[in-house]
Amino acid sequence: MSSPWDTAADKPKLLVIDDEPAMGQFVCDVAARAGFQARAITDAARLAQVYRPDLAVITLDLSMPGTDGVEVLRQLAALSTGARIILLSGYDAQVLRTAFNLGHSAGLRMAGRLSKPVRAAELMQLLREEAPTASPTARRAPPSFSAEAIRAGIEAGELVVHFQPQLTVRSGEVVGLEALVRWQHPEHGLLFPDAFIRTAEQAGLGLLLTERVLEQVLALGGDGFPQWGEKLPIVSVNLPPQALTDVRFPDRVTDLLARHNLPADRLTFELTETSVAAESGVALDILTRLRLKGIRLSIDDYGVGYSSMEQLSRLPFTELKIDKQFVLEMAHNERAVAIVRRTVALGHDLGLTVLAEGVETESLWWMLRDMDCDLAQGYYMSRPLPFEALPGWLAGWQPPRPPSLQ
Repeated sequence: MSSPWDTAADKPKLLVIDDEPAMGQFVCDVAARAGFQARAITDAARLAQVYRPDLAVITLDLSMPGTDGVEVLRQLAALSTGARIILLSGYDAQVLRTAFNLGHSAGLRMAGRLSKPVRAAELMQLLREEAPTASPTARRAPPSFSAEAIRAGIEAGELVVHFQPQLTVRSGEVVGLEALVRWQHPEHGLLFPDAFIRTAEQAGLGLLLTERVLEQVLALGGDGFPQWGEKLPIVSVNLPPQALTDVRFPDRVTDLLARHNLPADRLTFELTETSVAAESGVALDILTRLRLKGIRLSIDDYGVGYSSMEQLSRLPFTELKIDKQFVLEMAHNERAVAIVRRTVALGHDLGLTVLAEGVETESLWWMLRDMDCDLAQGYYMSRPLPFEALPGWLAGWQPPRPPSLQ
């Protein structure tokens, strides 16, 4: 089953760790169709022998004799691997979800999870997200950067912003855009956030990075957004935990809005559950002042952190974003369907707009519509796009038609 890597092949490399030879061959075949050079091992104890720093993706079976999947996750964290990791398991969805969160908390780049028996179409979908889009080396393990290099990139204006549309589930109308930062590196090309965000935040650069992104986004408001109609879209920007310690931050945002002549209600700040888990008096001060100025607040990745209903009621959020892992699982997991349905109801009971991330199929769209979810975001509608590509996408976007009308 295991064969040497073809060092001459200029393809991203994928390692399969699964004790079932037939399953390993299946994943290798699907990966080859997705553009990867794939290799499988049936004994996790051989990881050290076959591991390479340039691995793009690792698929990992959780249930294996000897060294189990959780032990492998621990080893991969110790190796500081940059590979994306996809979990495969015959265990129930709750065990799979717990292992996924464990890997994420260990700092690994968790890309997805699939229950066995794995469907080729589902695996292909995940692999295509990880496959290179511009060149064969575009999605290899990202290089690492020092805080000084990241600061220099910020100061040199190398950050760029891509936008992912947010649409009403009821009508398919585009009402918002999430601004997602990229680094246009002069040597390494376009880098995704996982190559630099963690280091930036650990070095105290998160707020500087966010404010530079915000300046770019708001600068588009004067001339860039009119093609979207008379009403400007609501633009969402991710807010780092550092912003909740700087009491001057709301005033700087207000100054930026005034400079670009944009109404405050066209801006949403997204905060993760973990960033507000132990909110302080200063954080409450900042969040409340942002809301008093008319800026919207969204709690991101709801369901995978530490928030509680009490926290949702205490903090001045206007939107709740359901984490994509629950939305994606709705296609084959009734527990995920129940979680999403009840989260939508909870958000509405609290007077919040509810947005579902990870909408990657038309069937998920219709499930969310049946649940009366407000907004949707995901690859089914559009990947994140450079700003100049948005008008062309908008011109071609057609909301799905109910099956009875097709």
